[in-house]
Amino acid sequence: SGWNAKAQSPANAKGIAQFIPATWASHGVDGNKDGVKDIWDPQDAIPSAAAYDCSLAKYVKDVPGNQTHNMLASYNAGAYAVIKYGGVPPYRETQNYVKTITTLAKSFEAPVQKVQPSQQSAGAIYFAQKQLGKPYLWGGNGTPEQGGRFDCSGLTKAAYKTVGIDLPRVANDQWNAGPHPKRNELLPGDLVFFAYDLDDPRSIHHVGIYVGGGYMINAPYTGAVIRFDKIDSPDYIGATRVTQDGAKALPRANSA
Repeated sequence: SGWNAKAQSPANAKGIAQFIPATWASHGVDGNKDGVKDIWDPQDAIPSAAAYDCSLAKYVKDVPGNQTHNMLASYNAGAYAVIKYGGVPPYRETQNYVKTITTLAKSFEAPVQKVQPSQQSAGAIYFAQKQLGKPYLWGGNGTPEQGGRFDCSGLTKAAYKTVGIDLPRVANDQWNAGPHPKRNELLPGDLVFFAYDLDDPRSIHHVGIYVGGGYMINAPYTGAVIRFDKIDSPDYIGATRVTQDGAKALPRANSA
């Protein structure tokens, strides 16, 4: 749903938790106790998703393997399929779904002490997560006067600033803040970039923070909110693994 409480899929999955109406009729709960089970209200939909996952976990509790993986597979393919195959079924969609969700879940693990160099990526991701749902603002640096809103490079700069790394303000200047891992070498915390000309990093027009599973947190464009998006698109030019020394060596620009 991209954190959009009014999202509706082609399969008629509705709301922030993407419930099919028939499933909602069976598992929807009145999470905020206002007397209404509203599929469009996150205060009802999110607790309903949790309750539904708990029900699925009970259905497959005796199936061998990782219980969380089996629960997620049940959500995607149905508990019967998990029971039939004795674990995550051999469906590509379901296997990718389980991998994506468990990978994304790791990005919600907040640092519990002062961020060390090896934990800088986690700290940057943690900051970015806290901005999810905020409206995009062109030139946004997250200041109180701007309502704490960001544009794409303002978000990445602010995220790394929280772990002691000062990036340039402009996305294409952030490109050289470290080495460039290949697509299959990406790690959470890498900056991922998008350009008009894939042979020219100076044409970079967008940046996000990779969180794993093919997804990034990014501030997309005017009218959108900070959200998770897939990184695989025709304008994906590559990634940068931010280092302290790399960031220090970069030029600084004041434009947005």
